[in-house]
Amino acid sequence: MAQEVVGGQFCRAERDQHLVYAEHCLSSHNVKDVSTGNLVFKVKHPTFGKADILVKDRNSTTVLRLCQKIWHLHATWQVFPGGKSSEMLFLVKESSLLEFNLSMHVFLGPNKSPKEHPDFKIKPSCGCCLLGGHDIHVNAGTDSAFVLSLFLIVHAKDQEIADTMEQVMATVR
Repeated sequence: MAQEVVGGQFCRAERDQHLVYAEHCLSSHNVKDVSTGNLVFKVKHPTFGKADILVKDRNSTTVLRLCQKIWHLHATWQVFPGGKSSEMLFLVKESSLLEFNLSMHVFLGPNKSPKEHPDFKIKPSCGCCLLGGHDIHVNAGTDSAFVLSLFLIVHAKDQEIADTMEQVMATVR
């Protein structure tokens, strides 16, 4: 049974998918299927500031908009379908203010309220910086656009931690 969040077209039932996320140019990344070499997604990061991250399919149609809510105590991301829709697909937020790690909670569909129990918990295995190309494993039947969006949010949080550590180290020198 497919685990669809963004859309059934992103659920490959017959096999696991091994994706690689690599920089294409300054604010753009490509996501390719390792087994076929085919482009699966394009990711457009803001050049400056905290604008939305756009996930596009191979035809450059916007599939997702990842919007970081800046003025929240917890780092919070809202994820919307592509186009002009204002219907939020899911919400991702830090699990705790007191932890300096990448642990986050995901709230889907009708469970978008952070006051309820999360549908998923993200607990990355390492808190190190993600630089260069990155491998993403998507199980058969799982929504690859959903998995990519979670990867991008963790990657953005990881980059914030790296930037903070760099600033701290610069003041110590």
